[in-house]
Amino acid sequence: MKSSEVRSSFLSYFEQNGHKKVASSSLLPAEDPTLLFTNAGMNQFKSVFTGEEKRNYKRATTSQRCVRAGGKHNDLEQVGRTARHHTFFEMLGNFSFGDYFKEDAIFFAYELLVKEWKLDKNRLIFTVFGGGDGVAADDEARALWRKIAGVSDDKILSLGIKDNFWSMGDTGPCGPCSEIHYHLGDHFPCEREAIGKKCLGPACDCDRWNEIWNLVFMQYERSADGTMKPLPAPSIDTGMGLERVSSVLQGHSSNYDTDLFSRLISAISDKAEKKYGVNAETDVSIRVISDHIRASSFLIGDGIYASNEGRGYVLRRIMRRMIRHGRLLGMTKPFAFELVPILAEEMGSAHPVLSERLEIITDAIRREEELFLTTLDRGMNLLETEMRSLPEKKIPGRIAFLLYDTYGFPPDLTALIAESKGYKVDEKGFEEEMSKQRERSKEASDFSAKQNIVITHNTPTEFVGYTELKCEAILLETVSIGEGLYVFILDRTPFYAESGGQIGDSGNILFDDCEYKVETTKKTAGGVYLHFVKTDLDAPECGSRVIAKVDRETRLSTERNHTSTHLLHAALRKILGEHVQQAGSYVGPDRLRFDFSHFKAMTEKEIAQVEAEMNAYVIENLPVSTKVYPIDEAKKLGAMAFFGDKYGELVRVVSVQGTASYLPDNLTISREFCGGCHVRRVGEIGMVKIISETAVSSGMRRIEAVTGSKAVEEIIRSANLLVSLSKRLSTPQEELPARIEKMAEEQKKSEKELSRQKAELAMLQAEDKIKTAIKICGISVLALVMEELDPGTLRNVSDRLIKAMGSGIVVMGSQPSDEDGNKKAALVVQVSKDLTSRIKAGEIVNRLARICGGGGGGRPDMAQAGGKDALKVPVAISAVPEIIKELLG
Repeated sequence: MKSSEVRSSFLSYFEQNGHKKVASSSLLPAEDPTLLFTNAGMNQFKSVFTGEEKRNYKRATTSQRCVRAGGKHNDLEQVGRTARHHTFFEMLGNFSFGDYFKEDAIFFAYELLVKEWKLDKNRLIFTVFGGGDGVAADDEARALWRKIAGVSDDKILSLGIKDNFWSMGDTGPCGPCSEIHYHLGDHFPCEREAIGKKCLGPACDCDRWNEIWNLVFMQYERSADGTMKPLPAPSIDTGMGLERVSSVLQGHSSNYDTDLFSRLISAISDKAEKKYGVNAETDVSIRVISDHIRASSFLIGDGIYASNEGRGYVLRRIMRRMIRHGRLLGMTKPFAFELVPILAEEMGSAHPVLSERLEIITDAIRREEELFLTTLDRGMNLLETEMRSLPEKKIPGRIAFLLYDTYGFPPDLTALIAESKGYKVDEKGFEEEMSKQRERSKEASDFSAKQNIVITHNTPTEFVGYTELKCEAILLETVSIGEGLYVFILDRTPFYAESGGQIGDSGNILFDDCEYKVETTKKTAGGVYLHFVKTDLDAPECGSRVIAKVDRETRLSTERNHTSTHLLHAALRKILGEHVQQAGSYVGPDRLRFDFSHFKAMTEKEIAQVEAEMNAYVIENLPVSTKVYPIDEAKKLGAMAFFGDKYGELVRVVSVQGTASYLPDNLTISREFCGGCHVRRVGEIGMVKIISETAVSSGMRRIEAVTGSKAVEEIIRSANLLVSLSKRLSTPQEELPARIEKMAEEQKKSEKELSRQKAELAMLQAEDKIKTAIKICGISVLALVMEELDPGTLRNVSDRLIKAMGSGIVVMGSQPSDEDGNKKAALVVQVSKDLTSRIKAGEIVNRLARICGGGGGGRPDMAQAGGKDALKVPVAISAVPEIIKELLG
């Protein structure tokens, strides 16, 4: 049975048994800051299980794409070395939200495996919870397996809390689970048996057993004090790895032998000209690449891009690990991007995001390959030079950090390379260097839970803010969250809750003669609106009638900016191409920020075209309409969704369309899923002015813009600047570009001439000092500190000096300034070719670079290095004699 048939058969079976087929959610978890990536089928139903959210179905089935790499669930290091570990995998699942429970879950699982898929029941073993930590053994599940599967007790294994009890978190729903294992055969080696111990069966780490399905019985609620009470409506959450069950159904012992990987492995083997199945280490690299291309492609497809923070950093680690394994196979040019179309052919029908974003995924991977390959060789050279000079087989944390910071080597990649050569990395030292450099952005890398506000009212708040900015309401609950800080919960509200990039509304809640300032508004997953109030007054009593009033000017400004993001998205897709996809936004009253996929900086012409296109829409004053559709119908209409947002069965679609002087009749400019607040007609925006276009990360750009009166202010400011500049340079405004360009050329020539003169002067000064060279072990050594010479000039001077000396060593250091005026260390070492068999330039420069807080490398006869501590250059140069003596032995 093909893997695609396994997937469709699973989903069809549960649909026939009353389950709603629900599409896979994004790998970017929606509204769940506790997760790095979606890592289980139940993630998208978390709020349903906790009771915060209600849906119009009580049974569901999914084929969920998952990634486990980074954070608590991290399989990265095992990938390629075992038969069943992956960073990306598909989890097939069936779920019951207070509907059926253990008996039906066990019946469905057994019937599908044995009756539908014809697995040999004699090769199945079932595990149940054996009790522990004050929780009774799950005798009910054991009895049900005996009844439904007709198996004896020796086929049902009792395991403890670690293996057979599942919790959503420290508190909340939890319960015992039952795993189904398939016996692959006793011919597989077992490490326990090799040392004279007994194989533990399904509880063992050997490859004799393959866990194919886990049935979780959520029947308890765990409180903060650890006590558990029965849930009023027990639920079911099951997970089956598609890769694992496919290997069993296809008769393989390894997931990598299934049709999910076979075409990828064949393509990698062909590109590397290495046959799979011949060499163990070669096979590991091929498997790593086949796994990592899947993870990389799906992460990018779901709107995650390589960066140095948070999720993007994990993606970068995966891709660079893949590139390194390609290099181990002898592939020195970008190769992985060519595998994406093969993956799309295999999985695009089940996961359309692959086909729909094929060009974006391919370009993102190709660019990351090109970026890393430019620094990989230099970093490898530094690492190998460093390893040769180390007294023990431990790479200092400082070097690991330098490889990370300067050459883009993720620390696990450095560890992988080091391990292959018998070295270890000082991980503690690396972490110390990381903490010295900077504290990572909390927003990007801290996936901790939001402030825990305990509320008793869970009925969704009625939102009337699309049509009203003021309404009467009943105060249902107040929660004190600090001195003078409260959360007010109302039965209805005009306040928009922060969502989809739009900030939460501010304003006032009025009671009698008292006014309570609402600073922002948020909402729970269950739709309860939280009004964050700051006041010196006592809160009104619950049940009081109040007036909720949104700050009108702030809301209207926010609406202008929100509609403008939709116009911006449409204009970007028109000018740059349909590969452009929104990847994030900020919509407030002061400005808008829009992140989008595009692989190079926009030109001034393109920015001007986008701005002009947006303002053309504004001038035509096209209408903005909203309508609620079933999600499938909205997708058929071409409405665009934002990656990472969570959508229900019904979605609100915001459209900008109409007849304009230069457009066909009733043309749709924009149609997007959106729950935010918008203007009625785009003419209300007044004007749009783009103020910046910058890079966010590789393949990701950011535009910031202002609208309305803020746009007018920006234009006036720019006009005043032009007038001032024109007067200062005594040049008409229309001639300013040519004048400034001419001035820049003149300055460039002057700087070039100054640099030439400085170099000539440095050359003369250096040549005068050849006579100061000292003898070390019979070798002439000249070590000099030069004033503010850039690395290129420093090298040119050292070239002339080594030629003038004939035989010897030249070491030069300088303290040039970078573009920001910060001084850096620059070092150059030249060793005449007759001496390179005794001492190498790279060995010397690396010792010097350590003193200056940097690193470098090069050839045996010439090497360069840089460092962050310019003040240490004289110290490093003074240490040259001792370093050379030590290296010469």
